[in-house]
Amino acid sequence: MNGERMTQQNNSENRAHGPEKTREQLIGSGLRLFGQYGFEGTTTRALARDAGVNQAAIPYHFGGKEGLYRAVVEWVVETILGEDRAHVSQFPARLAEANGNPVRQAAVVRSMISFLAGNILGSESLRERAAFIMREYAEAGIGFDIIYERLVREVHVMITHMVAVISGLPEESDEAKLRAHTLVGMVIGFAMGRPVVFARMPWDGYTPERVRDVVRVVSDMALSALGLPAGEGTCCRG
Repeated sequence: MNGERMTQQNNSENRAHGPEKTREQLIGSGLRLFGQYGFEGTTTRALARDAGVNQAAIPYHFGGKEGLYRAVVEWVVETILGEDRAHVSQFPARLAEANGNPVRQAAVVRSMISFLAGNILGSESLRERAAFIMREYAEAGIGFDIIYERLVREVHVMITHMVAVISGLPEESDEAKLRAHTLVGMVIGFAMGRPVVFARMPWDGYTPERVRDVVRVVSDMALSALGLPAGEGTCCRG
């Protein structure tokens, strides 16, 4: 009886929304709520309410909450790879073209930091993806292996390569990896520490102009640490 009721409910739901639309809405809600509250802190009731669908749609389409969570992980990875893989792959080539010229190397580093900050602090949809990834990054949840192997590792390896080339370090050395992680952390800190940043400035959000301020400050500090010429600029404009 329960199975029949679930099928009837979802048939009705699918007629109203369409199965693909229902899946999309649940994945979007999962991205928001899992990113904000984590897997354990998010209920199927909250997910269904946020998506505007019947709660029974979650087991019907995904087999349960964990299935939905994994679907969100896959969506995040595929979306970012589709948008950013070509962008990420250009940085090692541009660094090689710099041919050891400090000014040109500095331009590549600044561009890379701008790329990271834009993805982490940019539009609302990008921030939701970044929040989801950073929660996995910090907590090593059930989607961590997928996100690390298919997404984070590629970016981390790329930045480690850049640090190694600029600093004259072996690419697989602990020192190069730690310096690369420090560089990434300078950008991530503005996302994870958002409440402190906003209270301290005070800001009410990351506008494009404020993201540029973050990029300038982080870039200058990173370039100084790498022994490269840093640009000049004054932060910040409200």
